[in-house]
Amino acid sequence: ARVRVRVPDDGRFPGLPVRGGENEGLFYPLTGESWCVGPELVVARDLGSEIDVLEGFSVPHCPETFRPFGAVLRTLQDIRNESDKGSVSERGAKEIANSVYGQIARTVAGMRMGGKPVKGFDLFDGSRPDIPASAITSAPLAAYTTAVARACVSELINSVPADEIVISVTTDGFLTSATFDQID
Repeated sequence: ARVRVRVPDDGRFPGLPVRGGENEGLFYPLTGESWCVGPELVVARDLGSEIDVLEGFSVPHCPETFRPFGAVLRTLQDIRNESDKGSVSERGAKEIANSVYGQIARTVAGMRMGGKPVKGFDLFDGSRPDIPASAITSAPLAAYTTAVARACVSELINSVPADEIVISVTTDGFLTSATFDQID
């Protein structure tokens, strides 16, 4: 959805991303327009943000059965959980799982940036060929995957006690002065 959002005056951290310029990434201002996905909207609403929907799109699916990579990702997670941290099997399973997402999101950033092709680098001749979409590239799945991570991080940073600080936030983590026990 494309929404206009306003965080309440007593809100500590915004829950919806706003895209910066071409090479700037995401920002989280207290007011602005955001392209966001369902999980982010739920969290922003639960945090008390005022949300005006300007445009909305629905990708039909059946959440109970639509898990195109569920079995392989469960298997990879099981391997990671059963392996020693940092072992070849643990690191290999993590790399494969990350590669699944990488192929889902491959060239999606280029699609978002006005159709500019995503460039690769050829080690042999130094050229920068266009990278094509993969057989499993899916902008909706890529958006949903990153939205779930951002929504979880938004919930977590908003549960940090007011007397603690949040130092830095990335897509899937944050630094804070709070202890694990202080975060709900």
